[in-house]
Amino acid sequence: MESTCAINALSQQIDEAKLILESLNDSPSVILFTTTVSETVQRSKILQELFDFSGITLGEYANGMFKHIFIAMRNAGAAHPSNSTQSCINPILKYHKKLNSMLVLRVNANTIAKDILLNGFLNEENAEHLALKYVDFLEKNANLYNKKEDPEWRFKTLTYGFVDFLKSLHLVTKENALLVGIINGNEWEPTGDF
Repeated sequence: MESTCAINALSQQIDEAKLILESLNDSPSVILFTTTVSETVQRSKILQELFDFSGITLGEYANGMFKHIFIAMRNAGAAHPSNSTQSCINPILKYHKKLNSMLVLRVNANTIAKDILLNGFLNEENAEHLALKYVDFLEKNANLYNKKEDPEWRFKTLTYGFVDFLKSLHLVTKENALLVGIINGNEWEPTGDF
């Protein structure tokens, strides 16, 4: 009985968190950030290539991302890195049949935008600047890993470009790792956005 009440309470908290996250879709700073990221990616050959996962299956994408997200979660000190990583990966397989570059880009840009907004860093005045800074981290990682002809370069770039950007804002913490997992999992749920 006690565990059923705890599960119900947790389920209600998760539902409330999802409503909050969905309400951030209309935030001008999130919109400006994600639009700037998207436009900048479209002007860069290596970043277009980074977000193009059309040649692999969902399972391959999920497995590739799991490995590197798990390492990032563990390094951030997440209490249960495997669970946090699963919260990022499970919705990919649950809600999608195939990947396209706009989907991966939308999830990635919205996840980082909502995380830095909730942590008090993102506002309308700095959204473009932070978006360009984030894209710069992605581009640096893409150039690093792609030069090594690493078959996992896209997975590494998405994960470590994300982490490097958060490090620059001092947001690589166990608490934020949990928040990122929740946001990212929610972003994979179907929407009509972006």
